[in-house]
This record gives sequence, C-alpha cells and structure tokens, in this order.
Amino acid sequence: MQEDFFIVLHNILKSRPEISEIHCVKDSKVPLMRFTFDGISVDLPYAQLKVLNVPEVSMHTLDLNRLYGG
Repeated sequence: MQEDFFIVLHNILKSRPEISEIHCVKDSKVPLMRFTFDGISVDLPYAQLKVLNVPEVSMHTLDLNRLYGG
C-alpha cells in the first residue's frame, strides 16, 4: 500500500544511520523515494500490483525460464 511505502518504510529508512538525504516524490508520474545509502544515490520507485494477494514463491517452485522467456 502507498501508506506503507511512503510512511512506514520512510520512517524505517530514516532511522538507519547509513541512510541520508531521504525525500519522497509522491506526485510524479512514477512515485518514488530518493535517498543516499552509504554514499550511493538510490531512487526506489513505488509500484502497486493490481492483484488482491501475491502467492508466496519459493526458490524450489520459481521457474526463471518462464519469467524471462528463456
């Protein structure tokens, strides 16, 4: 949910000593959170899946060939 991303995750990241310069860009075409992690600039986009739930996937059932057309 957008609230979890822009409020909960933002607060978690903000409390970490390796995170600085954290900004939320909610109203852009692609909403994102921009921050610096140990000197590395990061743009973390927000995306919401149009499904009610996401099935749990284990490495034993994950078929990368199907996902990437290999």
